[in-house]
Amino acid sequence: MFQEKKLEKMIADAVKARILAAPPPDLERIWAGINRKIRRQRAIEAGKRVLALAAVLILFAGFYSIFHPEPVRAIGKKVWYSFGTIFRGHTGNVTMSYTSLGPNPPEQPCNVSPQLEQSLSAVAAKCPFKLLVPGYLPHGFTLSRVKYYPEGKGFARVELYYTSGEKWLLIVQWKAENQGIGYSFDTDDTVVSDVTVRGNPGKLYYRQINGGYSQLAWAERDRNYRIGGAISPSEIERVASSLRQLN
Repeated sequence: MFQEKKLEKMIADAVKARILAAPPPDLERIWAGINRKIRRQRAIEAGKRVLALAAVLILFAGFYSIFHPEPVRAIGKKVWYSFGTIFRGHTGNVTMSYTSLGPNPPEQPCNVSPQLEQSLSAVAAKCPFKLLVPGYLPHGFTLSRVKYYPEGKGFARVELYYTSGEKWLLIVQWKAENQGIGYSFDTDDTVVSDVTVRGNPGKLYYRQINGGYSQLAWAERDRNYRIGGAISPSEIERVASSLRQLN
């Protein structure tokens, strides 16, 4: 009996000494691991909900397309864009920011093929609205491509692509009656701010991962504008403030 108690005490003393000699736990590493597990679980649960919703939307679109083939293309594009927002490397909650400019729901340019142009003057000559170009660009950015979507049913759209090495900047402007501005974003890693652009209310989005991505959207009467690129929010706002009519 005495030998058993002595053996137990020796084991207890050895365990205690081992514990006291052990280095303190890396709490930051442990917390980071727990956080990763939580985010993975959230992604799995969110994915199940999204897939269920997508099945309902696709079923609805199938029936609706029999009687209304044109609007279904717009629905499909929005559903696909939302999937891209969810599954391109992040797992947060996706929401839709939307600003209405009139009583009618927004219509997307689904059936208009773009025309590639070589110069801004060529686009300005046929554009039904005054084309705006930036007076300021971040260092190294130059115009690399111009896309023009010809007017159809009161619609026209111009896309200006600027690049600097692997960095890019896109300025989009279009005119359409009773349209609105909408943008899907991840609430986990996107900061959304209400800003004033050229005297008009706008939305500034900044996604902080992968080097940072900014997008600014606003409207001026019947014209909508969007600027996006891998540059800082302050640079995006500076580009927007410098927009002027092409002479």
